[in-house]
Amino acid sequence: MPARPYLEGKDVVFLFTDTQIVQENFLEDINNILNSGEVPNLWKVEDTEAIGNALRPAMQQLGLPVTKLAVNNYFITR
Repeated sequence: MPARPYLEGKDVVFLFTDTQIVQENFLEDINNILNSGEVPNLWKVEDTEAIGNALRPAMQQLGLPVTKLAVNNYFITR
């Protein structure tokens, strides 16, 4: 299984230069990341399940609701 630093709460850096713009839609994805912190349809179903399973205990400790939307929002803000 590949490493998933986003599940461990580790900071992640994404470095993107203009020479890496192979397709125009890359810019739209980068814009989405900068504006909302996410890219629509980026995660596979198994990834979103793993994220939810990893975050549920922390959310329960904080007294946060553990709904799909709440887990997604907590993940994005984290």
